[in-house]
Amino acid sequence: MTSDLLTTRENLFDPAYIDFVNSDFISELTNRLGRKADLNTTQLPILENAVILFLYCFFNQDNLEDFIHTECKVPQTTAKELTTVILLALPDELKLSQSITFNYLNNEPKNKPATPTNTTTQPPTPDGSVVHTNISQDDLLGKRDNSA
Repeated sequence: MTSDLLTTRENLFDPAYIDFVNSDFISELTNRLGRKADLNTTQLPILENAVILFLYCFFNQDNLEDFIHTECKVPQTTAKELTTVILLALPDELKLSQSITFNYLNNEPKNKPATPTNTTTQPPTPDGSVVHTNISQDDLLGKRDNSA
């Protein structure tokens, strides 16, 4: 995977998302889960890379499970358990951003650039999380400029 491709993917997300992906959290999480699942030293970095690839929207939740099963060479039930726990550990707003971006990238015609425009940060939700979308707050609230 080239750094250009990763940079392109990074540009799709808010800097806070990328900071989280690049933090020690993913490594610590996958190492802790991998040790509990009796993964060896070859499988642990594969598990960590699987989560990073998922967060960079190279695949969805089902693909994450399949990747763990195939590349870590673990039983499907173990891959499912690891995927479930990983997803539970990730912040909801992160999973929402990943899902929206993955769907965007996979539903766009192939001849169009895969870059959302006019990305805005919505105000925090009541639980304090922030959702990043390419829909303006006024459009979400139905407020339109009617001065025309």
